[in-house]
Amino acid sequence: MCDYSNFSWQQIDDANGLQWGGESLYRDGIFPTTDGRAILHNVPCDPFKEQPDAEFSFILNTGRTVEHWHTRTKTAEVDLLNNMVPNAWLEMNPLDAANLELKPHDRVTVRSRRGAVADLELRITGIVAPGQVFMPFHFAETNSNIVTLGDFDPISREPNFKQCAVRIERTPMRDRRSPRRK
Repeated sequence: MCDYSNFSWQQIDDANGLQWGGESLYRDGIFPTTDGRAILHNVPCDPFKEQPDAEFSFILNTGRTVEHWHTRTKTAEVDLLNNMVPNAWLEMNPLDAANLELKPHDRVTVRSRRGAVADLELRITGIVAPGQVFMPFHFAETNSNIVTLGDFDPISREPNFKQCAVRIERTPMRDRRSPRRK
């Protein structure tokens, strides 16, 4: 559970907003280590293991959106946020979309060597660089981790569910009408 008990609503109102968590940690320069000093690791910035190739020519980047947090366990319950962003999508550069003959709002599938996430709405934007695509990771129904790598940082053990090589396919049309009741 998140602990928001460091201050009250009245304190937030009186201060016209407060930084959550109270005072900054380690302001005194003492860290919870045996000698009180921070442990810093010089880690090389290596490229991720699975680079694009002829079969999987795009780099998939996954990330957050403003409206949701992690797997939406809380934000999906907030009607305003859930109505603003109810589903995942895929963002692609206009040059790549033109090369694949895709248009805004087409339905696409993201496929990697591990699996596929189907029927995403395509959003075409210059924010995403050519050769890359972006998909938010908040949605269990279209779980981006189905396609991402299982690599992790050897020191922190933080998983790298962020980048991998993928291809983008148009999702086959299907009958989306609900079945008739007899």
